[in-house]
Amino acid sequence: MVDTVPLALYSAQFIGEKPLPTVIAQAIEAADDTDTIASITGQIAGTFTGVPADFSEHFSRIIDGDEIIKVAEAFAGAFPTLEEQSAR
Repeated sequence: MVDTVPLALYSAQFIGEKPLPTVIAQAIEAADDTDTIASITGQIAGTFTGVPADFSEHFSRIIDGDEIIKVAEAFAGAFPTLEEQSAR
């Protein structure tokens, strides 16, 4: 269990190179605590990919849902975009 968070962080870093389902599948294949690792990986990687337009309605029903989206967007802004990665 000690390696769960580091492994999830490691797995999530590939979201700039691979689609979300692939990133999560690789996290699942990597270790024994698959549900937790995949969940954390998906949350981090999903934040990076952004909130799909069809999900915004769901967030509008949650108290402070717009604040959740703002925090997620700020978090995602901490990672380089695919264009920034390609320029390196």
